[in-house]
Amino acid sequence: MSLPSAPPEEPAPHRSRVARRLLEQPLRNLGVGVTAIVLGTTAAFGGLEEAKGAGAGAPGVIKVGEVMEAAPFTIRIRRLLWVAEDELPGVYVSEDGDRWLAIVADIRNTTDASLLPYYAQQALTVSGVAGLLKEPELNLDTPQEDDRTDRVTSDQLLQLADSNELNPIQPDLTYQVVFLFEQKATARPATKVAVQLVGRTLRPDTFDQQEMWLDPAVVDQAELTVLPLKSSPSPTSTDTGTDMSTDTGAAA
Repeated sequence: MSLPSAPPEEPAPHRSRVARRLLEQPLRNLGVGVTAIVLGTTAAFGGLEEAKGAGAGAPGVIKVGEVMEAAPFTIRIRRLLWVAEDELPGVYVSEDGDRWLAIVADIRNTTDASLLPYYAQQALTVSGVAGLLKEPELNLDTPQEDDRTDRVTSDQLLQLADSNELNPIQPDLTYQVVFLFEQKATARPATKVAVQLVGRTLRPDTFDQQEMWLDPAVVDQAELTVLPLKSSPSPTSTDTGTDMSTDTGAAA
């Protein structure tokens, strides 16, 4: 089965050392068992004005291989896999022996302006993963100091085309990227991970009335299967995933 090709506006991902490892596993091996999970959904505040947030209704279910909206982006998750520290040349962990949880995805800026990677990193989060280095996101929907959600953002967001940081994110372009979450060597790599897509609302900020993307809220979520480390055998692989052999890599 052929690998998913890159969008026409990017160089082919086979030129990237990171991409070789992240795209070598066909999606059908993922055993995509997508299960809806119940997570606490947070709606943040911009300034002092209460907001409904992008996910005012009940969150939907993430479907691997399908384009999902998480304003100001569309995101298509392709696969999740554990990656050893020495498998991604030029990408370094904080401590020897740590590993990466890698989420390979297509992301598209649906606005007419460039966006900072900060927004993209917050658009895809995970929860309940033991041993991640980063603390969960602050819960701005509470007056309590340092109250946090259970959502963790990625340590790095890289383009597959050249292994560089995705910055800035140009409008109306689709990028093949990888969200990298560093996990301590002492923690056990999970076989399934809870993933959330977080959308925002474009509205004037209370303080200066400048339009900004505010009020992050979970719009879609699911528990997704993660491919094991390359050195770890998978004796019970089940082909229950989606065949992506005809996928062009371009978001609709």
